[in-house]
Amino acid sequence: MENLFGGNKRWRPKKNKIVNKISRINSFGPLWVDTEYLWIISLTKEEFEAIRLKNIENYDIIEAWNKMWIWKSTFANIYNSAIQKISQALVYGKILEL
Repeated sequence: MENLFGGNKRWRPKKNKIVNKISRINSFGPLWVDTEYLWIISLTKEEFEAIRLKNIENYDIIEAWNKMWIWKSTFANIYNSAIQKISQALVYGKILEL
């Protein structure tokens, strides 16, 4: 079956992920600099949930990806992306937006 781009590769539909908790705080960042001149890094709901499950609830990776109803590799990708974004915000003084 051909897709819209002319190739034979089939794209899987995006699966909804289970997110149980959303933060009441929507951004973090340095207070000493005008926010107009800072870079903003956005953390998705899925990335926030992955960090919460793994680091706050102390689930191992198997329990965490089962809670979100996703594959282990997908969870690992989401978690690694979140860690990278948080690290950049801390090291470079960027605003982290949820």
